[in-house]
Amino acid sequence: MPDQLDLLPLEPADPLDRGLIAYCRAHRLPPVLSDTLEAGDTWGANCGPMALAAVLGLPTVEAVREFVQPFRGFMSPTDMRQALDRAGARHRDVDPPIRSKGLIRIQWVGPWLDLQDPRAAYRYTHWVAAEVPSDSRSMAWFLCRAASVRAEQAGRAPTPEIMIYDATPNRWVPIEEWARWCPSLYPKRATGWRMSTAIEVAR
Repeated sequence: MPDQLDLLPLEPADPLDRGLIAYCRAHRLPPVLSDTLEAGDTWGANCGPMALAAVLGLPTVEAVREFVQPFRGFMSPTDMRQALDRAGARHRDVDPPIRSKGLIRIQWVGPWLDLQDPRAAYRYTHWVAAEVPSDSRSMAWFLCRAASVRAEQAGRAPTPEIMIYDATPNRWVPIEEWARWCPSLYPKRATGWRMSTAIEVAR
């Protein structure tokens, strides 16, 4: 199956995209889900179902299709909790960030937050999965430790050992790399992002 990164030019115009692609290729990070492009084309799967599949450790987006029905092209926090229930996954709402494994709903910050109708802000959100690796033998743990060492060497605070799965690159990447790249996802007039919902999922 084709992979998102393979479909991009070797030197994308956006420097943020170039940085993330270079990072993923340098560390040989494998794609997480095998059918993201197909699922997006056939039934409109996007960040919500893909983050759900990633956090459940499933190999495909198709594996969660039955849990997210009826899929309306987006997933509210209620939709995500119901999908987790259907999947038989134990979960609970927590204050962000995730301290184990779970799902985070990102709110893009912009003028829509100043509107009286809170539903206006719902259109400007994005789901990611998050995990604090617990196995020191895993690549995720190694990448997090490497990011923390780089931060310390640069005189910055150590990076939290959190991995983020984002559907756009279809990879788990250290939160430091994700935060550096995510402005490339900003909708028009967005000025930043914050974590609005965090759902911890039992390992």
